[in-house]
Amino acid sequence: MTRLLPPPSPARPPRSWRERGRSVLEMTRFASVGLINSGIDTGVFAALHWLAGWPLPLANTAGFLVAVINSYLLNGAWTFRRPGHPAFAPSLRQGALFALANLGGLVVSTVVLVALAPVMPVLAAKACAIGAGFVWNYGASRRLFVARAAG
Repeated sequence: MTRLLPPPSPARPPRSWRERGRSVLEMTRFASVGLINSGIDTGVFAALHWLAGWPLPLANTAGFLVAVINSYLLNGAWTFRRPGHPAFAPSLRQGALFALANLGGLVVSTVVLVALAPVMPVLAAKACAIGAGFVWNYGASRRLFVARAAG
């Protein structure tokens, strides 16, 4: 009889319900911070694009950067906080690493925005861009903050 799936890896035991619950809580917190950041990003973007006349890519970049700073502070202090580990202490080095890790999210967001803006309302395109960036940013943020908490 041929096995369709490889045998379970002895290197990593199955995740406990506690670990799964922590992951769900972490993702929920990340999404909450993301909603706040989406409001900040969209507000800065809209003000710069419509009130100041900035082109889409520049307004998107400015809104994204303001939201990334907020994201770094909130995710470090709340989302990825680990019980029994030292409190989050923002640092220029880690902030720079966080910004660099989220640079991929900016690229994804800008490409989606510029691609969709000609075929739908700009704010709808911006919402799609924020959603696309969420996926990248969660993975990048989790790696950075969980590695810090483990180290």
